[in-house]
Amino acid sequence: FMIGGCILYMVHVENISERLSQINDQMISYIEKEDYENAAKAHNEVSTLLEDNLIMLAATGNHAELDQMQIYLSQISEYISAKHKGDALAHCKSLMIMFKHLPKNYRLKAENIL
Repeated sequence: FMIGGCILYMVHVENISERLSQINDQMISYIEKEDYENAAKAHNEVSTLLEDNLIMLAATGNHAELDQMQIYLSQISEYISAKHKGDALAHCKSLMIMFKHLPKNYRLKAENIL
């Protein structure tokens, strides 16, 4: 039962990670094109998706990493509003690394079971 639950949880986290990465990739594309209106919409989608899943992720995840994601999102919002392309892109790309790394923290490992 416990292993089955862990597997379902891992799949859910991987789906969240993939979706966050996809939307973040769209946001990067909009910022590169200097389409700040659509970048702001994509930012809101990323923020909402992370916020909607924050409790579930925080239950077993790295709180410092989740806090850093929220900080980056807050900064990106300001950079998009101010049309600071370079800073916005740098933070988006940092977020991309964090989003892609997210499932690695939740993988089923022998030491997590024993």
